[in-house]
Amino acid sequence: MLARLAALILAAATAHGYNWTLPGDAKWPTLKDWEDLRGDLDGTLDIRGEVTYYALTVNAKAGYPQPAAIVGSATEGDVVKALQFARERNIRICVMGAGTHPDARGTVDNALAINTLQMVSVKTDITGPIPTVTMQTGANWDIVRNTIAQLGPDYVMNADYYRLSSPYGWASAGGYGPLTRMVGYGADSMIAARVVLSNGDVIACNETTNKEVMWALRGGAGSAWGVVTEMTFKLQHLPGLKGLGMVGAYEAVNNISTVMSVLENFAATLPRYVTMTHAVMNDGAPSAINVELNLYCFTNDTSQCLPILQRARDIMPPCVVASPGYCEFVSLNAFRDFWSVKPKFQAVTSFLTSFTLSKDEYHDARGVVAEFLERSTVEKYGFEIGCFTALVGGAAAEIDADGVLTSVSPRLRRAEYVMTCTVLIGYMCLSVPRDILSLAHLNAFEDTLHAITPTAYWGIPSHRHRTPEEYGALYWGSNYPRLVSIKNEIDGQNAFTCFQCVGWDMPSKVDPVMCPACLCSCSNNPDGACSDISPLSVA
Repeated sequence: MLARLAALILAAATAHGYNWTLPGDAKWPTLKDWEDLRGDLDGTLDIRGEVTYYALTVNAKAGYPQPAAIVGSATEGDVVKALQFARERNIRICVMGAGTHPDARGTVDNALAINTLQMVSVKTDITGPIPTVTMQTGANWDIVRNTIAQLGPDYVMNADYYRLSSPYGWASAGGYGPLTRMVGYGADSMIAARVVLSNGDVIACNETTNKEVMWALRGGAGSAWGVVTEMTFKLQHLPGLKGLGMVGAYEAVNNISTVMSVLENFAATLPRYVTMTHAVMNDGAPSAINVELNLYCFTNDTSQCLPILQRARDIMPPCVVASPGYCEFVSLNAFRDFWSVKPKFQAVTSFLTSFTLSKDEYHDARGVVAEFLERSTVEKYGFEIGCFTALVGGAAAEIDADGVLTSVSPRLRRAEYVMTCTVLIGYMCLSVPRDILSLAHLNAFEDTLHAITPTAYWGIPSHRHRTPEEYGALYWGSNYPRLVSIKNEIDGQNAFTCFQCVGWDMPSKVDPVMCPACLCSCSNNPDGACSDISPLSVA
């Protein structure tokens, strides 16, 4: 019933179909039209064919999709002008935001792309009943944290594990990080936003004004709703919060299922002020599986943390100093120091799939993951394969449990773990792993895990081609029909699109970053053929 209802709503939302203007059509802009738009902006316009354009096509793996031009918005007014330009010519829109997602999943061919990289203003306000930080959506975490730091160590913001991701992309997908167990998901901290709709109207959203759109932004994920130009988040006032942590590396683990069992039992004993992630990776010969454990404790009295970290050290195999900072207990004078000491993962990751898991589901999943990793040797696959797991739950399971304020999936809300299994491929075309890996083995692994848990985390998409009904249930569960209804209300033309976002209307056989057979991109093309991405201007 859920799938049928979602399909009916989606059919109404996407009735416009593929009637978008493409290069060569009568309504396609002339070079003078593009130049006139450039002259009308406070920011920048980079047209395909110009040298500056290619530095902004953020898909480092494949180089596609390629929009017709990229508006670098300096102001909200630039966003309005760009949308009006596209609407007058019936050009599809895509939003690149801060451009931090490695898959460029919000980008489509021959669209007018809008990024907000120049919009980086961040302001704090601690005079009201709720301390807040308001940021434009081009600001990454480093910019935001540096601004909050000016308030002193007592104010912190719920944030991602990673330094250079985008606060909007993170929070709109739900958003988990080192404080999730203490203060909830990122979507719970977002309390207001400004959005430019496809018709150029600017709306303010909060829990009382345009509250349906606000509900969608807080968990509905991606750029399906409009161009979000500004967001406001609650700050946490946590005087004296300090930390103690460790990163452990364990090489050539022979029985990964046993180690995961040890970690499962250990996690069940942890208080909310402890955050734990662990990664299990196969990057060598059979059975040479490596494990990395990140364990951080945030409290006013770090003497409470020492026994917890020592117990982790006692139950795990001997730690290996893989690089400076490993195997040691590290003191944090303030919460923000977390990102300065945590080892930074540098490789580009091709996301394979993700799962949200209850305690019982994690228990059932352990053996499946262990078998998958033990069979997935480098000799067979050619690439490192691993699964990263974050402990969530705690406050995240209790805040907005009935889904009144956020569209976070009910199963994500109740989850104890979020697991991501990835193929690490570096900078190369996304279809290469598919040519080398045993796709049947990967699909069987995913199917087995989804038989245990029918839910995934949108921020880490499955690259298997799914219908809207399938991925809608996978990412949002019972919230999906309401999300599609809101999409239809504010963007009935479906001008905004992104891969597996609400309202994504590409044929199920088309993944916009790897089709067909990595020979080209075919997004925003009516028949699934290669898009025309020839230069429109030559610098």
